[in-house]
Amino acid sequence: MIKNTAEAQAQLDQLPEPWRSALKRVLDHPPAAPVDRTITHGERLPIAGGLVVIGTPGHTPGHISLYHQPSRTLIAADALTVEDGRLLGPSAGQTHDMPLALRSLLALSEYDIDSVVCYHGGLYRDTNSRIRERIAEIARGG
Repeated sequence: MIKNTAEAQAQLDQLPEPWRSALKRVLDHPPAAPVDRTITHGERLPIAGGLVVIGTPGHTPGHISLYHQPSRTLIAADALTVEDGRLLGPSAGQTHDMPLALRSLLALSEYDIDSVVCYHGGLYRDTNSRIRERIAEIARGG
């Protein structure tokens, strides 16, 4: 995790110039979207047959994941990662509060999940339907 402005600038300076310029433009003028209400943990959104909001703070303070019950798909965003075909916890270097992030995973282990979509690593599937057990294991630090 980036600890201070000097560290952030040092990492930014390591990027190739086109990326550095593009990132600077986004940081100087972040995208905006109108917000008409706040969603909460446990809320069911009427999208694509229903998405359940699961509060998974830790990566960032307001981080959420979404569960699509009809397809038994968890959209974990940054709460989980996939690396070399393995389901893993959040990236330590990019997580604001790792103990909280791991505790948040316990809420995910309550759902019947066949597939997980992670921002880092993409789609994870387990043909043995052991995703719940794997998430609980990660939450315990394993």
